[in-house]
Amino acid sequence: VLSLARQLLSVATFIPIMIASEKNSKSSTDVDKESSSNVEEEGVRPMWMSALELALWNFGAQGFCTAGLLYSSAARASFLTQTSVVLTPLISALAGEKIKSQVWGGCGIALGGLYLISTAAVTGDVVDSSASVIDSAVSNQGDILVLLGALSWSTYIVRTSKLANSYKELDLQFTKSAMLAVMYGGWFITTAMSALSNAGTSFFQAGWI
Repeated sequence: VLSLARQLLSVATFIPIMIASEKNSKSSTDVDKESSSNVEEEGVRPMWMSALELALWNFGAQGFCTAGLLYSSAARASFLTQTSVVLTPLISALAGEKIKSQVWGGCGIALGGLYLISTAAVTGDVVDSSASVIDSAVSNQGDILVLLGALSWSTYIVRTSKLANSYKELDLQFTKSAMLAVMYGGWFITTAMSALSNAGTSFFQAGWI
């Protein structure tokens, strides 16, 4: 519900900007038309496909982190999500980009701090949970989900930097945000129907609506 509400507000903020942009585009020259035609000739895929890819990476980032919070504490999750600081340059390097040594040094320091803080958080969690094996396994499951969310977010950042130059940034982000809102809407409906089904209730039950 929170993710859906946040994304709907995000889409709403684009509406006045899109209207203003549409008015400005009517007085623009033919340079944009020539550049857009050149992009199409280069074989760039349709914008909606790139927007869908970015929406899926963004949805994965939020979705995995949200699911991880079912098993890990908010403190642990908040620290583990910061691994995206390290993962982003790593993914960029794997994609062929040259990363400066200063960046790798900063990543190393960030990773060390992350380890120290996370270890302290784990110690506190173990004391509070009586150090049970089951709690530890569940916590690890949540950590993995959160790390997958951080990986998805880093991939989203890298892919955005790659795709942004091929399209109008405003149109791309608006389309991505709208698709993301649809995804969150589907997640909300699926979860609500599942909860009602488990409670022996239905959307169509008399008097429910």
